[in-house]
Amino acid sequence: MVAITSPLQPALSNRRRRVRHKIQTPAYATFASEPNGRMLDLHEILNISEDGVAIQCHSPLDVKKRIELCLDLADCPAQIVTTGEVVWSNDSGRTGLRFSALP
Repeated sequence: MVAITSPLQPALSNRRRRVRHKIQTPAYATFASEPNGRMLDLHEILNISEDGVAIQCHSPLDVKKRIELCLDLADCPAQIVTTGEVVWSNDSGRTGLRFSALP
């Protein structure tokens, strides 16, 4: 059976409040471990906006977990250190983080 949608039915709205920018050059995020502040594994940045970032992790992260991030963007001469909160994470490790504060 084929489902037919009515033209009067509203399209699915985009929940994003800010435009996402796909990263065109290498960019990575590292997490500071909680007990000793050391940097952990590199994670690929998939896209970034004013409010947050999507990254590819090795495994899913817990939603609402707060993470200290170090962003290494190829076009930026210095690393950006900030905190973020996990807002979603899927089974493949693709994860969305909302920035708590940017420097």
